[in-house]
Amino acid sequence: MTKTRGTRRQLTDHEKSMEGVWGEIKDALGPGVPLLVDTCAILASFVEHDDVFKNFMEREASGFRLFTSTFVVGEATRRLTKPRSKDPFAGPNGITDVELAVHVIQNWLASNKIQVLGISDRVYEEAKSQFVRFKYLPGWDIVDATSFVLLSGLAGPGGFIATGDKAFRQVGMQLAPSDAFERYTNSRYYRHFGPGFYD
Repeated sequence: MTKTRGTRRQLTDHEKSMEGVWGEIKDALGPGVPLLVDTCAILASFVEHDDVFKNFMEREASGFRLFTSTFVVGEATRRLTKPRSKDPFAGPNGITDVELAVHVIQNWLASNKIQVLGISDRVYEEAKSQFVRFKYLPGWDIVDATSFVLLSGLAGPGGFIATGDKAFRQVGMQLAPSDAFERYTNSRYYRHFGPGFYD
């Protein structure tokens, strides 16, 4: 049951159904505070002089149960395999582009203990609703909506997300690190390429 204005109400069939979905995913994730790793955090981890997320992933994220989604991985690897001029993304031994995307999928996610969750039909249906609900936010897309639904279902309001995307703060999530947006927007890459650089 959930509380509404001091009274208790019965969960709807939809809410009961979704509670079952979240229970299964929580069991698969295991114990710990969930933290969703967004596209921005993945890509920024491969920028030599942009330590906003690299330091966080290496030093602070270990206190969380890290996860991401197939949608986020798809968005990040698409960005790597379709490079723009002067992209700063480079992995071990200077690998870039498709080779870096392969590294992310085959090595980086596992070495950082980031579990990749598939998007079920029920989660996707809920994400479509949240995409429409927050469509007024600049840059809000279906990947953001699926991340919001996953994090809300697993952590509740105020869940943690490793990102520099302020839209997540506007929908009630906590950015990790807490000053991520401010540090991200002050990076030379953001100033040079603009807010869509990591998208």
